[in-house]
Amino acid sequence: MRLFFVLVLLALATTVISLPLLALTTLTAPWPLLFVVVGLGWLSQHATRRLSLGRQRGLLAVSAMASALLVPLFAAGNVAALFQRLQPGQPGFAGAYTLLLVGLVLFWRGMQIDHRDGNAAGVLFGRGAALAVASLLLGTLMGTGRPLNAPEMLLHIVGFGATGLLALALTHAQATNDGERSLNWRWLATMLGSVAMVLGLAILGVGLIGGDELLGTVEFGLRIVVLPFALIGGILVWLVLTIFGEPLRWLLERVLEALDGFDLRPIPPPEGGQPGVEVLAPVPSIGALVEGASLLLAVIPLILLLIAIMLWRRRTSTSTQMNEERESLGVLQSLGEDVRSLLSRLRHPFSAHRTGLRAALADLKGNDATTRTRRAYVRMLLRLEAKGLVRHDAQTPTEFAHTTAPHSPSEPALTTLTQIYEQARYHPDGVGYDEAERAEAILRIIEHERKPEPS
Repeated sequence: MRLFFVLVLLALATTVISLPLLALTTLTAPWPLLFVVVGLGWLSQHATRRLSLGRQRGLLAVSAMASALLVPLFAAGNVAALFQRLQPGQPGFAGAYTLLLVGLVLFWRGMQIDHRDGNAAGVLFGRGAALAVASLLLGTLMGTGRPLNAPEMLLHIVGFGATGLLALALTHAQATNDGERSLNWRWLATMLGSVAMVLGLAILGVGLIGGDELLGTVEFGLRIVVLPFALIGGILVWLVLTIFGEPLRWLLERVLEALDGFDLRPIPPPEGGQPGVEVLAPVPSIGALVEGASLLLAVIPLILLLIAIMLWRRRTSTSTQMNEERESLGVLQSLGEDVRSLLSRLRHPFSAHRTGLRAALADLKGNDATTRTRRAYVRMLLRLEAKGLVRHDAQTPTEFAHTTAPHSPSEPALTTLTQIYEQARYHPDGVGYDEAERAEAILRIIEHERKPEPS
């Protein structure tokens, strides 16, 4: 069932990207092809796992580029047309590079599949739902993508809900499995039937409530909601243009002059038989850029509000490090931490990144007594997780020790290390090097213990 769970996660990761692509653009990228690219990312990560770091990064980079080129290659039809579109100034240049970036993102998503546990699957579904709703709203207001009532769009929406619910159901089934009973096909059939019933009732309800009338009502309501934000954004833009209007106008003129020679198109040869001369094509009108200005103005205050909330959360939070007391291998980070983590990973986009307890252990780099004690406790948690003793998010260290100690041959050692950790966590001034050395000695005892032989 592990393979089936991975396939469901691959399908969910594919739909999270393909649904916004359909809603916001008219680019051609079939879902099976995108699924293949995600699967190639997962397979490449498995195939290069045991290689040296240099060879692993090199092979992953080559695999990522080759896999990502499959997406624009399908839209172009052949290799010659693809490389012609990838040249700046050629027709389809923006679409080809957009599909190339989509392929790279899908490949990277596939590489991260093995690092996702049950909690991470729920996070992926939740954030994918938010992204899907936002893209559907933007696509409806701007009219840049497929309509909501298009069959392809409806299939993607239903598929996203189905894969997301199935991933959550499989996660719950694996979490509640007592170890004596495997996740058999009967359980799987029950989950598939439940997901199909929920989606069927939802589709039936929407169909009974309305059709095109319901879609028109939704669009009208969205425009009413966007209007006040557009007014606020318009005021902000007016202030910016009033203060910086002249420098911005000069900058825009320079940019247009630079772009003026971007689109080179040969003209037919003259009557005398002389070869054609490449001339500068006129810059297309920027009137298309002002379409949907109300939506852009509405987004401005929302972005400023999100930035203010993230800055306030960062200021008021006591620590940006991962809390090993509460969080296990799958963690729900804040939006700001996700953005910072994504930017930091751009330096090594194709390398495996630590998550959960391993990331917390990597952050504990100090040599003081408190850090050494906390490092010993995290290593103990990793050791216990390898044996199947996973600490739940809602458990405190003491509660986890009480439930885990009876299953460990070193019950007193585990309890003692937990007590030292709590002292280092909440009263760091009372922890010295003696306590740190004691915690490390207890950790060595736990690491060398063996499971009791069954009688």
